[in-house]
Amino acid sequence: MTAWFSPEIPSNFGPMGWDGLPGLVLEASKSEKNYFIAEKITFK
Repeated sequence: MTAWFSPEIPSNFGPMGWDGLPGLVLEASKSEKNYFIAEKITFK
């Protein structure tokens, strides 16, 4: 399992159980067929 996250965005949010890291998860994968990639981030 691999996860890429940004500690500059202080949110421990991630997709489907990929939370708890010290930053927002931007990309995560368990295999070549099971992956997540953030395409857009909007701040309010």
